[in-house]
Formats: sequence, structure tokens, C-alpha cells
Amino acid sequence: MLPVATARGQQDFDLVEPTGQVTATAQLGWGRLLVHGQTGQRVYFSRDAQYDSADGRFIGYFSHAVDRALRFPRSGTGVMQTASLRDPQPRFRNTRRAVRSRPAVRPRGGQAGTPLLASVPIFPGQLIGPQANVFMLGPPLLWPRPQSILLGTTMIPNASIPPAKLELLNDGRRELQVGIQDLENSTASRALRIQPGSTAKIELARDSGGKRIAHYRVITPSGYAVTREIITEIQPAIRYEFVVHEWAMQSVSIDRTGKSPNVIEDINFQGRGIGRFFLPPGPMLQSGVIGVYSAAVRQRNAGAVPPLVPDRNLPRRGSGGSVLEDTVLEAQRAAQRRAAGN
Repeated sequence: MLPVATARGQQDFDLVEPTGQVTATAQLGWGRLLVHGQTGQRVYFSRDAQYDSADGRFIGYFSHAVDRALRFPRSGTGVMQTASLRDPQPRFRNTRRAVRSRPAVRPRGGQAGTPLLASVPIFPGQLIGPQANVFMLGPPLLWPRPQSILLGTTMIPNASIPPAKLELLNDGRRELQVGIQDLENSTASRALRIQPGSTAKIELARDSGGKRIAHYRVITPSGYAVTREIITEIQPAIRYEFVVHEWAMQSVSIDRTGKSPNVIEDINFQGRGIGRFFLPPGPMLQSGVIGVYSAAVRQRNAGAVPPLVPDRNLPRRGSGGSVLEDTVLEAQRAAQRRAAGN
């Protein structure tokens, strides 16, 4: 059983790497856990019985500041467990660092007129010798902790909301290819090609979120069993990511021998990455117009978008590229028309 009451109201522990190096300390107090790293960072975790392990070996805490749930070993020794609060049902994994109880420090002296201090509770009223202000140290006071066992969890979705109606505007100079990645259902992912100044209308389903209702059987310190219900709001997750490319002319093959009926034999295009961005989750995604080119450029992450090589349906004339690109395309098509006429 983990001792939780001391003269200072807390217990101190070391967090030890597998190499044996102490990289942080943990202070366990009433209803909270403070992790203090050697580099100065502090993370406060609050007590929450819903994150206790079913076998009672770990007691649960959480921190919204770092979006993590933490399980501390009830014995005060061994590895901890951690999980992400972003998961609807957090999956706990053992941490690399282990918990080690810090030895109690008892100050030297104990002179007459000075109360003795220790990391165990002090019981006044029993005297040692004639000094009226020296107290006898009693055994550690172990406060029984409530035990909680998860009985079951139910997920209840919120009322459904209609899909968002969007117009994707190509506000760039060239033809765009917009990949719509559905992170919830990969089979629903698709790609659209949009001419400059044109729009494409789409509808995207939206998640309304829900509630997670968990029921626990709690054994109180007095030995009674009670049922506790904990309701957690589940916020909608980000579902859609847009990946934007623009089709630009990469190279031109010209016949300089005069033997080919087409002076311009081949034109190579490449889908150049512009950027990628996520749409807001759930009700935050509103119907309206999205300028996909400018939205992708603002992300400044073009390097994270690999290029595309077309296999069919090359960009059409007037795709909004440079004058040179349009002139080369028109020259190629004119040569193809003359060859077809002969």
C-alpha cells in the first residue's frame, strides 16, 4: 500500500532511467502528482479514479496541459504507465523510467527544545524524557485508499449534424489537383482537378462528438461498495486533410531534324506540391468557399507534399500558367491538327 500521509503532506520519489540516472522527481500529495524534471519543467497531474488499473496496482492521474493520463504504481516502486487523452479509450503503456522511493531524511540533532522531524507522521502527547516539546515518532500512518474497478464503458454519440457544403475555389494561376484525405474512412478519399478561377462543389460529413459513460465499482475505506458513473465529453476529431498540387510544365521535347510531323514531340507536366492543411473538426467546419491555393500556400509546408507525375488527362490550354506554357501547348495542338488533316 502506498503511504500517502507524511509530516510534510507528500511523498517524494525519483524517476530513474534504465541506465540508473535520475532525470526527474515526483511529489505525491493529496489529489495531485507533481513531476519535476532536472531541466526545470514542471507538470501537475490531478487525481482521477477512472484511470486506475483494474487490478488495483496503479492509481490514475491526468494532465490537460500535456494531454496525458498517468498511472503511478501503488507500491511506490516500478514502472509507471501513460496514455494519450486524445484517444476515446486511453491505451496505457509502460514508461521507460521507473519509480524509486526516495529515502527519508532525518535531520541531525534532536536537541532539547527542538521537535524532531521525519518523513513519517508525528503523534503528539507521548513524551520522551522530561522535555515537554519533544514528541515520540510513531509508525507510518497508512490511509486506506478507495479501490475502483471499471465495470463497463458505453459510447453515446451526440445528435447528428448535416454535412458541410463547400465550394473549393482555385484562386491560383494554374490547374490544381486537390486530394481530399478522409482520415476516418480511407476508402472515401478522392482527388479533384480544378481550373483557375473555377470552383468544385463537395459535401463532407461531420462528426458531432459524443459522450463516454464509464461505470466503476468503488470500495470505500470503510469497506462499502458503491457504483460511480463518470461522463466524459468526446470532442470531434479532425477528419479531413487537403493536399494541393498545381500542374506546371516541366520539360518540352522539340524535333530539330525536321523529320517528325510534330515540331513539339512531347510535353512533360509535373504536379508540383503547394501545401497541405486540415479542415476544422465537427461543427467547427462550416459551409462556404475555401480558396484552396492560398490556404495551402499559407501553411508553408510545400516540402511535405511529394510531386505528382500525370498518367493521363494532361492540363488543358488556358490552364492559367505562364504565357510560354500556353504558347507551347497551342503550338503542339496546331501541329497535331495539321498532321491529322494530311
